Amino acid sequence: MNAGLPTGARALDRTIIDAYRLARYRVDGKFDLTIDQPNAALGAWHLANGRSCSALITGCNPGSRVCSDAHNRAATTRLETIIRAEGLPFCTTLALDPSAEWPPESGFLIAGLDQTAAEALGRQFGQNAVVWSGGDAVPRLLVLI
Repeated sequence: MNAGLPTGARALDRTIIDAYRLARYRVDGKFDLTIDQPNAALGAWHLANGRSCSALITGCNPGSRVCSDAHNRAATTRLETIIRAEGLPFCTTLALDPSAEWPPESGFLIAGLDQTAAEALGRQFGQNAVVWSGGDAVPRLLVLI
């Protein structure tokens, strides 16, 4: 079986999940998130924004298929519009592949987005996964398919 894989992971190729887990998620150019690693800077960011959870979501490259820069910019703008309409605190992010085989992806860290809402927003943008953290400030990979 797929022991140790997140819920929904059986539908995704293991190499894709591994790539998500190995990625570095740069937050506002100030600190990096690593999947399953506690992050004091993230905890401080939660506190500064008066929230106990957050989600990192991109609109870029849905389904892990490389899209044009124009498509990714438009998706990022749509995502930002939705976040602003909800009135939730957020900042920009950049997902970085340490092997440099995958292009950097812009996105947002959104304070106060619970797990259910994070999953729904990720699905709305065709994403395979999102990164979510609760009050423990440990970023976790939530596989959506």
